Amino acid sequence: ADGWIAGYAIANPTTARAALEPILDLFGIGAHEREGKLSFRSLAAALSGKREITELAMQDDGVVVERMREPDHALPAELHLDFRDEMRDHQAATTRVLHIGAKGRRTHFLSFPGVLTAPEADIQAKEWLFRHWAAREEAQFALPPSEHGIEPGTILRLPEILGAGRYLVTEVEDGLLRRVKARRVLGNPAPATG
Repeated sequence: ADGWIAGYAIANPTTARAALEPILDLFGIGAHEREGKLSFRSLAAALSGKREITELAMQDDGVVVERMREPDHALPAELHLDFRDEMRDHQAATTRVLHIGAKGRRTHFLSFPGVLTAPEADIQAKEWLFRHWAAREEAQFALPPSEHGIEPGTILRLPEILGAGRYLVTEVEDGLLRRVKARRVLGNPAPATG
């Protein structure tokens, strides 16, 4: 989710990756290597450039699309986000959001080493929970070798006959066919409550 932070603390410097991961995770930002350079893009920006897939290839085992879905009880029904509150002199604060309709009772705790306003923390927590529920569905499929320009970070829309949906490409394996792994993404507002 697009948003802003008022400050960020790195308590124990280790690697650049370790320092960036909390920001990328909370704000739904993807990092991908392109032409030897690291590229960052928010999910909101990625969704604006989705690519329609009209042709899929049949894999050796006869499968066109394989979908895997994590069960509801394995997903967090509640998220507690710890952060530093900009409006309370950077004191520690926590926001709590629930996923409406969640069948399980699992709670996820996320500690963000940054400074946010309480409304911003609430928005980011809701969108984090929403993204994780959407990403519970993954798909694997093959594309003909003629499908160029599809790489990790690309948003694809599968054909309507397969239950159309938007998927974020996470892996591409080139060979006789282009084998793609992707996770489902949704661009709607979060169905969560505070």
